[in-house]
Amino acid sequence: MLYNIIYYLFKPLFILLFFFRVENRPKGELPERLILCSNHINLLDPLVLAVSTKRKVHFLAKKELFKKEWFAKILRSLGAIPVDRNAIDLKAIKASVSVLNENKYLGIFPEGTRVKEVKYENIKNGISYIALKANSDIQPVEIVGRYIPFSGLKLVYKDLIKIDNYKEMPKNDAYQQIALDVYKAIYDIV
Repeated sequence: MLYNIIYYLFKPLFILLFFFRVENRPKGELPERLILCSNHINLLDPLVLAVSTKRKVHFLAKKELFKKEWFAKILRSLGAIPVDRNAIDLKAIKASVSVLNENKYLGIFPEGTRVKEVKYENIKNGISYIALKANSDIQPVEIVGRYIPFSGLKLVYKDLIKIDNYKEMPKNDAYQQIALDVYKAIYDIV
């Protein structure tokens, strides 16, 4: 319920305040289970991803956000999953795979934090492991613009990354290739 309130409150607010729009959205239905994967430029980015689709998006969120009990309750009610960004967080990985196995959407910022400088080294392989484990395609998107009133903010859908294309590869090669392909897709690197 809280998620719906946020969706219907922020979508028109973003459209009016930031002239928010979505570009290149696929014409047909997106897969039932899907990882939405985006660059991360502002703390409002999860809201941008959430209002870009009618499906509820469960986000990985840094564990530090869950320190205050009242805020942790709000985040959990919104479907957020705490993750330790400084370690291999098996609990967060299991929770992510579980969300996808229930045919839901998972939102991930593969660099793990907001970034100003685009570097491949910033991309974490966790997205690759989760995608392969849950047999989930990845929908790369890019947030373009700034969160300045009336400046124009958009979310650009990129080509869907089909996880089936990586299943025959050795696991470690697949993890690296998926992460590289996500990075290239988000930032339009050829």
